[in-house]
Amino acid sequence: MQLFAAFAAASTLTKGPGPESELAWSATLQIAERIGDIDYQLRALWGIWIGHHTGESQAKALEAARQFREVATLSSDVADPIVGDRIIGTVLWAQGELQAARNTMEQVLRSYVAPSDRSHLIRFQFDQRVTAYSALSLTLWLQGFPEQAMKIVETSAQLAQNLAHDPSIFHATALSGCRVALLAGDRPSADRLLALLQGAVARQVSYGVWIRAYRGEIMIRDGDPEAGSRLLEMALTELPKAAFHAHYASLRAALAQGFHAAGRADEATTVIEDALALAERSGDVWYLPELLRIKGGFLAARGAVDAGEEIFLLSLDWARRQGALAWQLRTGISLARLWSEQGRIDAAHALLSELRARFTEGFETVDLVEAAQLLSRLEDSRRGDTDEIETDKSARGKLL
Repeated sequence: MQLFAAFAAASTLTKGPGPESELAWSATLQIAERIGDIDYQLRALWGIWIGHHTGESQAKALEAARQFREVATLSSDVADPIVGDRIIGTVLWAQGELQAARNTMEQVLRSYVAPSDRSHLIRFQFDQRVTAYSALSLTLWLQGFPEQAMKIVETSAQLAQNLAHDPSIFHATALSGCRVALLAGDRPSADRLLALLQGAVARQVSYGVWIRAYRGEIMIRDGDPEAGSRLLEMALTELPKAAFHAHYASLRAALAQGFHAAGRADEATTVIEDALALAERSGDVWYLPELLRIKGGFLAARGAVDAGEEIFLLSLDWARRQGALAWQLRTGISLARLWSEQGRIDAAHALLSELRARFTEGFETVDLVEAAQLLSRLEDSRRGDTDEIETDKSARGKLL
């Protein structure tokens, strides 16, 4: 049992979760169940969970997480059931069940009990507070609370740094903090987090590919889509094929946008279609509204305006069902811009003003600034239309 567990853990750390580690964790679980070893049942279930969660089946991940939570009630360690709640909440985030994920993570952090011997770092790879903060920060950004999300990012990164624990630093930066910072348009924070991750590369060489991926995305954002796309594309080929799928959607979205900006429209479409297919296959739908928005933009850009509008509306529907106000705003901006080009100024203004009014913070973040600027232009257009109508009425009156 111990040999299988050690092999599975080593395989997960060096190659990423995959079929090899899953077989070893399953063998561990079978023996642990037979001899009644609760500790190793939990280790094995955690390994099976992370394989599915970072792989291609959130449904199987949720099943493993719930089994973990059930077994954890038999553990002598009072902190183990909290780990079960945390991994359930992480799956709920990936599945786009945002309010349920938020409630779960907030409860985990309220009731967290730190093991006196730091055993969770060995048994479950990461500090459980760091991983809870990671999912909570992403969830809060999606729900439309970018300032709260960034505060949690900073808390998580500082905690991981204080622990001097490389896997937890990786989780706080590569798997959440850098993504939230870029979504919020906070480049200084993204740079600081990448520098923190860089400090761990000397000990964990595999982290370097994540830095290259984020650097490629930043180059695309900074106006060098050709070089940025090359760097990001290469990084994606180096990342583990059987792991971290929930976190690849954002990188693939950036690559598609980079290809499109570089004039490689067909390649951009292929990347976004592959990302959408993976989301459908795996159940990693937290990023789905944004993938659909990008696809709608590609369609509109090549003249398929009606098809683009249809995809924008589908994106908006997904975002509303998830309660993802941030995605609703992004898609609302794209849809409002399309409608304004068609002369549907009132509809564009009504949609965007309603969405922006629902935010209570983050008014200096990039999406809300862009929304405000577009609303201002739409208001100018509406005033222009009103002036034209009044002028026309006056002219008709004089003629009469």
